[in-house]
Amino acid sequence: MTITKCIVLFLLIFILAISHSTLFLFCIHYLIIMCLSDFEFINNKVDYAIDYINNNNLHNFFINTQHHNCKYSLRDYFGALYYFEKMGITYATYESIITASKSYTIYNSFKLPPRSQLNKFKIKLANFNFSKKLHNHYYSNNDIHTKIIMIDSSFIPNKACPKTTNIVGVNTYYKNKFGIKITSINNEFKFPLYLIIDSGNMNDSKIGTKMVKKFNNELNNKLLLADSGYDSKNFKSILDDKNCEYIIPINKRNKDSTEIKKLKNQMREHSNDKINSKKILLKQTKQKKEKEEIWNEIKEIRETLRIKLKGVKKNVEKKTFKGKKIKKFNLGLKKDELKIYKKRVRVEHFFSFLKGKRLRNIINKNKKMIYESIYSRIIDLVIINKIGRAHV
Repeated sequence: MTITKCIVLFLLIFILAISHSTLFLFCIHYLIIMCLSDFEFINNKVDYAIDYINNNNLHNFFINTQHHNCKYSLRDYFGALYYFEKMGITYATYESIITASKSYTIYNSFKLPPRSQLNKFKIKLANFNFSKKLHNHYYSNNDIHTKIIMIDSSFIPNKACPKTTNIVGVNTYYKNKFGIKITSINNEFKFPLYLIIDSGNMNDSKIGTKMVKKFNNELNNKLLLADSGYDSKNFKSILDDKNCEYIIPINKRNKDSTEIKKLKNQMREHSNDKINSKKILLKQTKQKKEKEEIWNEIKEIRETLRIKLKGVKKNVEKKTFKGKKIKKFNLGLKKDELKIYKKRVRVEHFFSFLKGKRLRNIINKNKKMIYESIYSRIIDLVIINKIGRAHV
């Protein structure tokens, strides 16, 4: 885009900002499109989707071109849908862009169908698991397996799903918000090999064991990187059965749990003996003042027990680690393991990419629609690799 075009466009935006708000919004979106050159990205994504449809003879399943009311082609629907997802806009702003100019077409290539028709088309894609099949097609036709794989989960707050559904749960680590949890196994280059949606209150290690059980020989001679949330006996035993190595830091909650339990039980028994002896004296005494004194002594014993139970874990950690600083996320890892473990950050980069645009909150009510929007975002990674530039 030349300098003269930029100046003219900014002048138009300034004039339209004073006169009409919808046209002003339309020009802002047009400016974003021109500056970011999203046409290349969306056009490649549309071509990739239509090539898959043509190769599998699925054209008539999504749209009937022979119908007399068919105004929009399959290319228009995909172009509008991917533009809608790429820009991260709502249906209301999408409608305002259409009403601003009825003859408006993005990039002079794709017509924008109405909101209702676009939503119906997306429901068809969700019922067909279209984006997931595109992902599986790329997964089967490309060598994306690496020696190192990584697993992690991320929480997305709920905005639309009914709270009674199985995939929605309360997560105490996110201020008791309702939401879902996405767990993904990725290769060394951030690309997801397998992805699953579960309730927001489900434990990471339980989801991990459920995912790993579904693999047959894919985990053979692999190295799995996971955080301390996956430090469980069941998860590690399944990985051993699959002949998969792993680097998982020690979870502080699991460290020396038997020793801590023994010390706590000893302290409780000792305090209970004192309390029982005081209660025997309480039955024998008849004066009120002496009874009150005994009750106060019992309260003091219980309070000191409560304080001591809190300090047991810290004292055990001081003995086991000999006064060294305990790093929460790298606990129990050696220097060689720590160098490899740092690569696990890439799966977190994937989740930050995945939760961009419209996936910061759950907007879709149906589980299939959620899967469709997630896998559609994953297909963006495929297109990025094809174009050869980090265009998010």
